[in-house]
Amino acid sequence: MPLIIANLPDDCSERTLLQNVSPVVRDAHELAVELLFCVPQYLIRDTSQLIAQTTIGGLLPGIAVNITDHWTSGPITGVPGEMMREYNARAILGSPQARLRPSFDSTSLQKLTLQAQDYGVAPIICVGPGENSFLTDDDQIISSQLKMVLDGVTIPENTTFVLLGSSRWKVLRAIYLARFIREKIEEVQPGVASKIRIIYHRGRESISNYNLFPFIVGTSIDGVFVDANAFVGEPQELTQMVRTTFESHPGTMFPRT
Repeated sequence: MPLIIANLPDDCSERTLLQNVSPVVRDAHELAVELLFCVPQYLIRDTSQLIAQTTIGGLLPGIAVNITDHWTSGPITGVPGEMMREYNARAILGSPQARLRPSFDSTSLQKLTLQAQDYGVAPIICVGPGENSFLTDDDQIISSQLKMVLDGVTIPENTTFVLLGSSRWKVLRAIYLARFIREKIEEVQPGVASKIRIIYHRGRESISNYNLFPFIVGTSIDGVFVDANAFVGEPQELTQMVRTTFESHPGTMFPRT
């Protein structure tokens, strides 16, 4: 089943959550996709309750938290791993926001992945150059990042990878690099690559260019990561994006080539 991650603003309030998540959740049972809302850690409990109260039927939307720094067992600093496990929240590792932090370096992805596994939290691992793409060495950047992540780490079959792309990329480049990611993972962990999911984040234009995403159907890409900031106040646009992108493939995984 295709996966869509909607990344809500870091300063999202309970009111914003109610106004913008509820309408999408109400429509989710009609959309034949898996929805995942990325929310600030302080809204994990509220989002979980809202989803449970609002969902009409079908697959229950999930929750993810953007891990920008470190893990902790406490509720004040870092990320409360126990709370994430309690609400079955997934951890987004190596996002564009996380990479802006001074503490993020070449070893951070591996450390965060291992910590997620220690807490029993499913990781969503971001790889790719993002808007720093020079178009000539993207595969080398991805290969280096994957080598660091996979060194001594066993990737579960339910792991999701996010391909961080550039607004300058054509869709065919994203398709090629998603296939490249699978090939590299297969080299290290045979048999796993066909069971993971790879979704696409198209840089700064991941919001406005969602009309391109129907072209990924039938490729090595399993879904999309959209920045929901633009949908705040207009949640029906997110619902419409889901419908127009995937309505011709109800209830099916994308067939990979």
